[in-house]
Amino acid sequence: MALGDGGARELAAEFGASEVLERVLGVVAGPNWDPDVVTADLDELDRVFRDHGFDGGLTEGFRSFRSLPDTGPHGFVEVWMCPAARCSRVDVAGGENPSPMCAILQGPCTLRKLAK
Repeated sequence: MALGDGGARELAAEFGASEVLERVLGVVAGPNWDPDVVTADLDELDRVFRDHGFDGGLTEGFRSFRSLPDTGPHGFVEVWMCPAARCSRVDVAGGENPSPMCAILQGPCTLRKLAK
């Protein structure tokens, strides 16, 4: 479940956390992005979701290193990334897959080449 999808909004409303979720989404989608501003609200959302049986809360509490797939002889890989570079989303591009959509910013992710 993603922060900006309908399921998160429905559950936040059920759990009494709609205001917190909408405040986070407003900051993330707004022009004055500052990750420090949303930290307390994200922690609150995690607490509320954990209290209602979501073991990991709503956000990723544990960040870990993920190696990129083999890049072959070119030394880079094409990936879809957050269109505003505001989150850690990275989806490996390939084949005829269209750009995934960002549920918060309501737009397509950005194709980038990452060196390995």
